Amino acid sequence: FTIEQFWLWLAELRARGLREIRGDLLLDRRFFELPPGSDRSFDSDTVRAYNVSPDALLLNFNTLHLRYRPENGRLRAIIEPPIDEIIVDNQLVTKYAESCDNWDDTILVQATDERLLLQGGYPAECGEREHNLSVLSHTRYVEAVFRAVWQQLGGSFSGKVRDGVVRQEAQLFATHRSEPLSQLIRDINKFSNNVMARQLFLTLTSAGEPAAIASIPRSSAAMRDWLTKKGLDFPELVLENGSGLSHQERISAAHMAQLLQSVTESPFSAELVASLPILGVDGSVKKRLKTSPAASHAHLKTGTLDGVKTLAGFVQARSGKQWIVVFFINHPNAKRAQAAQDALIEWVQGS
Repeated sequence: FTIEQFWLWLAELRARGLREIRGDLLLDRRFFELPPGSDRSFDSDTVRAYNVSPDALLLNFNTLHLRYRPENGRLRAIIEPPIDEIIVDNQLVTKYAESCDNWDDTILVQATDERLLLQGGYPAECGEREHNLSVLSHTRYVEAVFRAVWQQLGGSFSGKVRDGVVRQEAQLFATHRSEPLSQLIRDINKFSNNVMARQLFLTLTSAGEPAAIASIPRSSAAMRDWLTKKGLDFPELVLENGSGLSHQERISAAHMAQLLQSVTESPFSAELVASLPILGVDGSVKKRLKTSPAASHAHLKTGTLDGVKTLAGFVQARSGKQWIVVFFINHPNAKRAQAAQDALIEWVQGS
C-alpha cells in the first residue's frame, strides 16, 4: 500500500457500510518468513528510508514525510501523513551553511512510538527541504496511520492494533490488489527502491511453490530454477536479500551482461528496458550527462555503496545499434570511477 492506496481502500470499506469497528485490528504477517536480523539496518543511519525492512503488511514504505520550512527566523517541521498520536518535538534551530549538498547531516532524529524529537541545526539558506524517515515499528506505523485515516473518513475504532493469526472461519470483506508487475519494477528501478526490491524478491517463492510461505531460501531456489530453465549458469551468484543494499550479493559483470542479453529475447523486454532510468532524464541518472549527445539514449541502472560503483543497462548507439553496457567497480576509491563510466557511455553511444 501507498498512503493514497490505503486511503482509497479504507474509503471503499466505508462505502460498503462499515463504520464502527468494536474489535481489534489484527495484523497477520505470516506470508513472509523472515530470518532473524532481517530488520537490521544496513548502516548506522537507522532512520533512513533505505533501511526499511520488508514486511508482509508494508504500508507506505513505513516512512514519514518530513518537510522543513524556515519562517520568520524559526523552523517549522511538517509531518505527513498527519498523525495526531505522534508528538513532534521540534527543537531545531536555523544555522548558516555554505552549501546545501548535505543539508540534513546536522539534523538529529530520535523517536519512540509516541514522540518524534528533532534536534540540531538546519541551514536556513537552503529554503524548504524534505526527506522521508522511518522512525516507527511496522505495527505502530500501521496503527497510527489507520487510526488517523479511519477517523478522517468518519469511522470509529475502539479496539487495539496487534499482530496475530486470522481465524480460518473469518469472513473476507474486501481485497486490495497491487499495481501490475510492470509498474512495480519501474518504481523499483527508477527510484532505487530497495525495500520494494526485497518485497518483490520474497514473492518469487510463489513461482516455485504457490502455496508456500515466502522466504529468502525459497525465493533464491525459484530464481536459480528460472536461470537453469533459461540455460544460464552463474556459479558465483549470491542472493542475500534481492536488493542492491547488501554486503553479500554477487554476480560477475560478464554474467550480468549475459542476463541482460537474455532479457532482449523475452517478449517482455520492452517493459524491463522502460523501467530503467533514462540517462540525463529521470531516476538515478537524471543529473548525469545532461548536456551530452548520449543524454536520453541510454537506459541504465546504477548502484553506489562505500567502495562500490556500478552501472548496467542498454545504450542506443548513433549507428542505431543497441549495446549492453556493464561497468562494475569494487575498490576503496570506487566513487572516483564515475568519469570513466560516463566516458564509456559516450564512446559507445557515439559508435
